[in-house]
Amino acid sequence: MRQDQDVRQEPAKRKKKKGGRLFYRIMAASFAGIVLLFALAGIVLPDRGYSEEEKRVLASFPEASWDGIQKKDYMEDLESYVSDQFVLRDAWIRFKVQCDLLVGKREFNGIYLGKDKYLIQIPEEHAGNQPVRGAVSGTSGLHDDCAERGLRDGRIFAERGAGT
Repeated sequence: MRQDQDVRQEPAKRKKKKGGRLFYRIMAASFAGIVLLFALAGIVLPDRGYSEEEKRVLASFPEASWDGIQKKDYMEDLESYVSDQFVLRDAWIRFKVQCDLLVGKREFNGIYLGKDKYLIQIPEEHAGNQPVRGAVSGTSGLHDDCAERGLRDGRIFAERGAGT
């Protein structure tokens, strides 16, 4: 009796597996289709010369030369071109900014977003965590100082503190 039940359940399991495989095949084909659609749109659509939202000139397709390929300039220019001419680029940038705002980020590429969407450009000397860089560069001679005195680890701090 038990064997009859097992035999009856096997076709149901097979159908479930086939249905699951079909789902994964459809998902893979959909993903490949979307990637192919974006690639074709990138080839067919004309290049834009200026971004109104960013207020800057976008990269144009680089001219290939043997010298440029050897110096890797061509690949860097091609990378800039692809990132500037990406399909729906402005929509992706707006989406990224909205996501960043949701998590509380207020600084975007050297521009700080203030109250009432007021934009403030961060001065060059303060961009990129200068206080941290200054603190790190202030300790750069610490290893040489320790080596001169024959000290290891943190003993130099106690001597410096006592001497000042």
